[in-house]
Amino acid sequence: MSWVEYISNLTASGDLDKAGIYGLDGSQWAASPGFSPSAEEINAVIAGFNNVSSVQANGVHWAGIKYIYLQSDDSQMQVKYKEEGLSIAKCKTCFLVGHYQGNKPGPARKVIESMKDYLAGSGY
Repeated sequence: MSWVEYISNLTASGDLDKAGIYGLDGSQWAASPGFSPSAEEINAVIAGFNNVSSVQANGVHWAGIKYIYLQSDDSQMQVKYKEEGLSIAKCKTCFLVGHYQGNKPGPARKVIESMKDYLAGSGY
């Protein structure tokens, strides 16, 4: 399966309207159209997994929008901006970002973490 097909799978349920998969080296593997963060934004999320205090204090900037930090652990992060949010999950070699509209943080997180578990089980 191509990385673009993984994006289609992530958004198929309707719980996510955009998604992306990014390498822990800062590369973009695949993303929904118009869901392209800057290299600085990608690297800031990677750094946030290593030092959560930076995202707690400054939030997460993604595709030009500043999201407020809600919570995280060593493999996931949840952030929100007005009536939308991001669910972020980290694997061994990549991380996934899912964007949702409205009050769907639980379903969005479930979709992202299910794919994270699948990719982690496949060596990613």
